[in-house]
Amino acid sequence: MNAFSTYHPLILVAYFVLVCSVTILSMHPIVIAAALIGAISYFIMLKGVRVTLKELVYYSFLALLIFLSYGAFVHNGYTPLFFLNDQPITLQALLKGTAIALTV
Repeated sequence: MNAFSTYHPLILVAYFVLVCSVTILSMHPIVIAAALIGAISYFIMLKGVRVTLKELVYYSFLALLIFLSYGAFVHNGYTPLFFLNDQPITLQALLKGTAIALTV
C-alpha cells in the first residue's frame, strides 16, 4: 500500500495537476530534474526496479526522438553547432529539446 491511497481522489488530482503544471510551465532544468527524479523514485516504489528499467528503455527512445526532432526542425538560437542540409543545428535548440524531452 502506498501513501497516496489514504487521500481523497480530488486532492490527488489537484496535487498531480499542480506538479505537472509547475514542471511544464517553468521549463527550469532544476525543476525538471527534481520532478523526473521524484517520478522515477515513486515508480520504483510502486513497480520495482526491473519494471522501471524496462519502462525507462522505452521512454529513453521517446526522449531521444523528441530531442532529435526538435533540434532538427527548430533553428532558433545564436550558437550554431553544425549545419545539416544548410540548416543550422543550434545549441539553444538542442538544450530546449532536452528540456522538452525530459518533461515528457
